[in-house]
Amino acid sequence: MSADPTAGAAAAAMRTEASPTRRAVLASGLLAATALLVAGTSGCGLRLDRDPRLPALSAADVLRDAVARTLAAAEPASEPAVRTGLEAFAAAVGPPWNPPGDLRTPAPAPNPDPSPLAPLEALAEAVGLIARTLPDLPSGAAAEASADGDRERRAAARDADALAVLADVAAGALLHVRRGDAAAAAALTAEIEDAAAEVLRSLDSGRSAAEDEEDRAGESTGEDSPAGVLAGLVTAARQAEYAYERAAVHLGTDSPARAGAAARIASAASLAAQAGILMLPLSPPADRAAWELGTRPHDHDSALLVLQKAEDGIAAALLTARAQLPPAALLHWLTDTAAARERAGGPQDLRGAGTGLRHREEQE
Repeated sequence: MSADPTAGAAAAAMRTEASPTRRAVLASGLLAATALLVAGTSGCGLRLDRDPRLPALSAADVLRDAVARTLAAAEPASEPAVRTGLEAFAAAVGPPWNPPGDLRTPAPAPNPDPSPLAPLEALAEAVGLIARTLPDLPSGAAAEASADGDRERRAAARDADALAVLADVAAGALLHVRRGDAAAAAALTAEIEDAAAEVLRSLDSGRSAAEDEEDRAGESTGEDSPAGVLAGLVTAARQAEYAYERAAVHLGTDSPARAGAAARIASAASLAAQAGILMLPLSPPADRAAWELGTRPHDHDSALLVLQKAEDGIAAALLTARAQLPPAALLHWLTDTAAARERAGGPQDLRGAGTGLRHREEQE
């Protein structure tokens, strides 16, 4: 990626009536896989004869597999941009997960393979799967806090990485859906925004109690600490606010970035405020750094470059802070910055490295 940061599910308005059936099949597969794993590891009910080499898949693993199978079901795309996007998303998500074939007790795959899908339909299905599932999953910070032992903490960190990749894929896939089917993209965007709004309202409801607490004793505010990465996100959002204020006046009147500047300033300010709430009871950083733009806009082209760099800063900060963010909010904020960068003339399929996910058994 040229300017990518290195830090790195369906639509209600699809054209056919087959999509709800496929969504039901995928959803039932997710539930069946989860129920199988729970039954096999819990102390009640039947105890499955599990091969010791068969890993217990987390909810993030099951979602990743469902998305991988959906992308793999896409028929060949005739449009080069869609074909390139599908290839990039499939590489980032990784291949479907299949149990080893030599188990003493054969185990089913986590999800069924869907029927062949048109390229844009596959992308919309993938976004819908991610959008519906992420709100029910804990943040990496919450999962790590409830983890019992180093092994579970490492698994929580891997899940946070997997969810960040899936959110990144959904943000890029939504760009392609928007270009090909505006109604489907609008329905998906509304689903993502509604899920994030519910999560963010819960943050606001807990704000007063957090403000009354004393600072967490001994908590590090270094750049790599939980508070530090959230502080970096606050600063990146503030820098984007300032960049749009400075750059918008240099853009042509027909520029999509200029038309969306006021709304983007408001959404960046909201992001800064919400990231500040996540830092409580620690205080967010001073806004001095937000006034430092590496490039000063002086004409249309330089203004677009400034906005692209500002969106890159937000994407990098979001992915760096992935473990500290509610997954639904991370998805919402990544889709926002992906759309904003496209309006500024720099569409990107992936905002992170997108190097793919290794199988869980390779990571243990």
